[in-house]
Amino acid sequence: MNTEKISVNVNIVDLGKIDLLIDQGLYTNKTDFFTRAISGELNKNEAFISQAIKEMDPDVHIQIGKAVYSAEKLMKMKAANLSNKLYVIGRLVIEPDVSLELAKATLPGIRVFGSCKMSAELMEYYNLG
Repeated sequence: MNTEKISVNVNIVDLGKIDLLIDQGLYTNKTDFFTRAISGELNKNEAFISQAIKEMDPDVHIQIGKAVYSAEKLMKMKAANLSNKLYVIGRLVIEPDVSLELAKATLPGIRVFGSCKMSAELMEYYNLG
């Protein structure tokens, strides 16, 4: 499973309550607590998330999970005269072999809900930094 590290600020009383729950055996550690809490909130809001995805621009290609784009993949898209705005819910990776010109020609817009890995030049162009 692909994971990302995040940082959370918690007030001291909530932190104490979390520590108490861990001490009582409800959770193995703080990571376990936060992982379950996040999953619970996402499950609770699944209908909202699904509706938000349905209401996105119909001209946008939506990928959920890990999306990887290489120069080869984008060259095939360009040869097929395909050009898509791209929304990724998860992680977007644009390989280092992708030039700014190729990206511009095939991916006119990118929006990432999650994390992305690409050159600084592409991050700046797509305003993802």
